[in-house]
Amino acid sequence: MFVLLIFFLHPLLSPALGQTEQEADYSKFVPDSEGDLYFLLDSSGSITYDEFAKVKQFIGDLLQPFKFGPQNVQASVVQISTNPTLEFPLNQYTSSEDVQKAIQNVKQRMGDTNTGKAIDYVQRNINAEDFGSRVDVPKVLVWVTDGLSTDDISWPMKLLKDMGVTVFIISTTGRGNFQDLSAAASEPNEKYLKFVDKDDLGIITKELRDSITELIQAKRLQAVNITTSSFQLKWPSLLSRDTGHYVLGYAPLADLTKKLQHTLHGDQTSLSITGLTANTTYEVTLYPESNIEYFPPQTIQVSTLQEKKEERNLEAHDITTTGFLLTWLRLSGDTGVYVLEYSPLSDPRGKLQKTLSVEETNVGLSNLTPNTTYQVTLIPDSNDPNIQPETIQVSTLPDYIQARNLQILDITSTSFNASWSKVIGDIGRYFLDYALLTFPRRKTRKTLYGNQTSVVVSGLTPKTTYQVIFSPESKLEASQSQILQVSTLPDMIQARNLQVHNITSRSLYLTWSRLEGDTGHYIVNYASASEPHLISKMSLYDKSNAVIGNLRPNTTYHISFIPESNMQYIQMQNIEFTTHPEHTLTRNLQARDITSTGFLLTWSRLPGDEGRYVLEYAPASDPRWTQQTIVYGDQTSAVLGGLRSDTTYRVTLIPEYSANYPLPEVIMVSTKSEPAPERNLQAVNITASGFLLTWSRLAGDRGNYIVESTPVSDPRGKLQKTLSGDVRHVMFSDLPPNTTYRVSLSHESGVHYGTIQVSTLIDPIKARNLNVQNRTSKSFHLTWSSLPGDSGRYVLEYAPLIDLSNTVQKIVYGDVTSAIVTDLIPDTVYQVTFTPASMGQYSQVQNIRVSTLPELSQKRTLYARDISTSSLQLSWSRMPGDRGPYMVDFVLVSEPRRKLRKTSPLEQTNMIFSNLSPNTQYRATVFSESNIQHVPPQSIQVSTIEEQLSPTHILISDPSAHSFRVSWGPSLNSVAGFEIQYGPVSSNIVRTLQVDSRVNSTVLENLKSNTTYLVTVSAIFKAGGEKALSAMACTELNDTKVKYLHFQDIGSNSVKVSWGSPDGDVQGYRMRCRRQAGRSSVISVAPQTHSIYLTDLAEETTNKICVMPIYKNGEGKNLCRKHRMQPGTSANSYSRVSAR
Repeated sequence: MFVLLIFFLHPLLSPALGQTEQEADYSKFVPDSEGDLYFLLDSSGSITYDEFAKVKQFIGDLLQPFKFGPQNVQASVVQISTNPTLEFPLNQYTSSEDVQKAIQNVKQRMGDTNTGKAIDYVQRNINAEDFGSRVDVPKVLVWVTDGLSTDDISWPMKLLKDMGVTVFIISTTGRGNFQDLSAAASEPNEKYLKFVDKDDLGIITKELRDSITELIQAKRLQAVNITTSSFQLKWPSLLSRDTGHYVLGYAPLADLTKKLQHTLHGDQTSLSITGLTANTTYEVTLYPESNIEYFPPQTIQVSTLQEKKEERNLEAHDITTTGFLLTWLRLSGDTGVYVLEYSPLSDPRGKLQKTLSVEETNVGLSNLTPNTTYQVTLIPDSNDPNIQPETIQVSTLPDYIQARNLQILDITSTSFNASWSKVIGDIGRYFLDYALLTFPRRKTRKTLYGNQTSVVVSGLTPKTTYQVIFSPESKLEASQSQILQVSTLPDMIQARNLQVHNITSRSLYLTWSRLEGDTGHYIVNYASASEPHLISKMSLYDKSNAVIGNLRPNTTYHISFIPESNMQYIQMQNIEFTTHPEHTLTRNLQARDITSTGFLLTWSRLPGDEGRYVLEYAPASDPRWTQQTIVYGDQTSAVLGGLRSDTTYRVTLIPEYSANYPLPEVIMVSTKSEPAPERNLQAVNITASGFLLTWSRLAGDRGNYIVESTPVSDPRGKLQKTLSGDVRHVMFSDLPPNTTYRVSLSHESGVHYGTIQVSTLIDPIKARNLNVQNRTSKSFHLTWSSLPGDSGRYVLEYAPLIDLSNTVQKIVYGDVTSAIVTDLIPDTVYQVTFTPASMGQYSQVQNIRVSTLPELSQKRTLYARDISTSSLQLSWSRMPGDRGPYMVDFVLVSEPRRKLRKTSPLEQTNMIFSNLSPNTQYRATVFSESNIQHVPPQSIQVSTIEEQLSPTHILISDPSAHSFRVSWGPSLNSVAGFEIQYGPVSSNIVRTLQVDSRVNSTVLENLKSNTTYLVTVSAIFKAGGEKALSAMACTELNDTKVKYLHFQDIGSNSVKVSWGSPDGDVQGYRMRCRRQAGRSSVISVAPQTHSIYLTDLAEETTNKICVMPIYKNGEGKNLCRKHRMQPGTSANSYSRVSAR
């Protein structure tokens, strides 16, 4: 069975006033559902983005409770556009979550509404493999649309329904093309054709889902829980205990005469069948015996499972080049030994044999030939004649160890190079593991990719043996790991470069080099050779030197240096040293004659001093500026000058050659404070782009100067210059105008000499801001800025560049800072000279060139279409010369400052504007930036349509058992008429009544008693379209009123009154006519009479007319209506009665 659903939605089924739809419970899936659901989704340009989003949400809600999968429900979406698009096939998603996500990810494609083309596409592909359709499952197609199609849908829809597809249609725009849609939907239309407004789609969700469920829910006999001797039968609930029973029969398909039957209650829906034969197909038939309606029998075939045969499962595992492991299972009939025979397949004469006990279920075969196929036979000693020997063939692996050619090359103290050959079957990844042979668990792995066939392993410990494991990753089982041992060479300790410096009687300075793999943590242990058990320890982090102090003079010490590494174990290094003897004599180094820039040093010469002395001095706060002075011969004094004032210096006297007292002597000397003379740092010759910095050179200046220039607003833009000591000025150029700089002068040693701030001048050209705007073919607009010193007079001179003799002068006075130059020649370059009369620095004359535009000779076509209350579409023509994108400006005419600008690619010449206000005027302007000099911007004004309001209220009054009155409002001039649709809520029957636009009340009659009706009043507008409002109304229980009361004007003073027979045995009727003046007439009427003529009624008067049935046991109830007479001649007498 095939089912197609197409949706048209209309306000007829809008929610009733004061009612809300209960939210569906999706906690459980719809059971026993299996079908293919196709959704035709209108994605054309006639659908707004808002409508498209609401329809997607509607489809998602519709599918929420279904379970998806190959044995359940499958869903697909096909978009309607210029060409149909399969958004996703039926079998792409197998979970509700994935289906929901896929629906919400569908993007609108716009284009034409070629619905017929889309239906034809579904019809031709509904059984195609790409669609994911299944055989023998119901198929449903749902079409959600605005009811419009640019091509024919009748023929492709007929072909689709002929294939068994059920079609649902939901329209969101009313009944304008009701005939076409009713022919396209499946029958009856009341069930398969729905009209709902796009905002009220949720009203029909449950009803539509129930209809789909009814079509796709399993209604056939099926078998589950199938075993070798039983199965369970299940079927849908077709009967009840009161309406019938089932007869279920089954027999082997090979012998239907062995049929068995069960009689089951009508409310039973399953039965377990046991005691069946394994591996046998049975024919099962279910006969529903109903006393109400006929149900056809259902027949299926069910095959029981095959009994599992006991198998030995002789298999080979752990296959290598020279052996493998055989395993098998012991069977119940095995009683004695196993005999295992194996031989090369190519040489059966080389057969070998092993005898194994019955308890053994595995054996290893070794010493085999690589790359050889062996035939292996296991012969069991069994008392079961059905148990036979089993034979398999097993191939040993090729000898890949030799083929791999793994080699270790270039061994050093800390590294080696591993290389190998690539073998067929390698997938391009290798693993190299290596570890100390003494610590095999501390393993390091290298993973290698691609075609790499070698790797260097470094950072190893010298003179150490490593275990290396090479493991290739291969798609062949033949790929084996190889294990080698590699010993690194002894280390040359010089790599660490551990050294001792500056040994004194009580200290030393230790240095070393940091190597790759060091963690930065070092341990230094030291102890005297005479007391090795008294060990001192230093733990150092991120250092490459250490001072060891508090030592004893003239003592030998043993030092152990231990580095910590994160790559491998590194051996410690040991060294020995001896401290110097304690000194008893000093050179008595002293400073005298201290000034602000120098001092005199003196010292004594000690025995053994030979050669020269080295004097080192530097500021104690910055030892980087250390200087040296060499003193020769017998000299014991030296003058140090050119020093900083008020600074402490560290002075060291180092004897270059001294046999007894080689240690240096250190003293600290502070220079005196002295006011620094004025350096006179200043900036001169300041311009808009630079300045000259000058300063005075002072006595004692030595070395280089450092000049830094930094913008105050951007410290990152620092500029630094280094100048020799004899330079007294520097030029800064190429600077931005009107910028303040902080400029500092210092010595290269860090001594700061002074800082000043310098501001560059304003650029008069840039400050003037001379600018050309609004160029046309015959004019342009010149603007400028007024600057300090301007006298308020500006002279403009302009002439064609090809004819400067034809110069025109224009003088502008006062505070005016712009001028419009007109009457120019199109497509011409003009030389423009601007001369300000200024008393200040901004009197520069400026010359610029301005080109007028070519004469405009083209006009772009621009128009609006598809105008609605909230949207419109702009279209324009493409002109020669258009090269770039189009710019579209869209503004409110009443608020031009609220501009919206959009960009459209060159190939697109239309644009949709939505979310607009109804009855509002907009101005749209289109232009191409690349062609604006030839085609000017084109503008139009467009007004959206006035919004069409639906009825705002509905009143239900005068209810009876078979009628009630419906009133609505307001009455609008834009309405051409009203359509009232009503029908019982519990059925799909809908009746329609058309009324004039001047009428806002009517009586609905011939209704069922005690019934709830859904009433929808639709306003049909003169400009097209409709809006609706709905309400619920209930008729009363059967009573003693007449069923209806009708009036028909016969003339200006006569009316025919008709009524319907009430319930029960009526003996007659009493009619009362109450006139507007207060007089009443009472008439008795025979029971068979159902109409009467009232004459001589007053013109333009309202009369109340009531009809009451008369019963044997008393009076019934009145049914009253008011009726207004047409203009005419007044009647002064009582009514004359004529009964018929």
